[in-house]
Amino acid sequence: MDPVWDYKAKLTGSMTAEEYKKYYDTGYKTDVDHINIDGDTMEFVVNGEKHKYTYKYVGYKILTYKKGNRGVRFLFEATDANAGAYKYVQFSDHNIAPVDTEHLHIFYGGEGQEKLLEEMDNWATYYDTDLTGLEIAQEMLAH
Repeated sequence: MDPVWDYKAKLTGSMTAEEYKKYYDTGYKTDVDHINIDGDTMEFVVNGEKHKYTYKYVGYKILTYKKGNRGVRFLFEATDANAGAYKYVQFSDHNIAPVDTEHLHIFYGGEGQEKLLEEMDNWATYYDTDLTGLEIAQEMLAH
């Protein structure tokens, strides 16, 4: 991803390539290797261990960020009270209106929806498994 950070630095001038790398390393950090989503079921794979739960949609929240831009998070809750760190899940795709998207930010935790809505520094990002590394890099350049 170093060419992406270098390009972003040259394009914007707001951060160096190393600053972009640190920013995205923090933002993308997650212990989840893979998420399988099938209908109302999500399976979180962590170090080969699978955590699979059924979820119900519980609404959405439109957020206004410090920079003034807005985004929406779609809220889900596991039907299993013992889902632990995967009890509450939120999806964000940067859009208010429905559109096709190349990636999602997925937030999850066991402390409640309001606690997850406070998270602004870590926004684990997931791409469709069909995308190549080059396609992901190109998508990031447009983001």
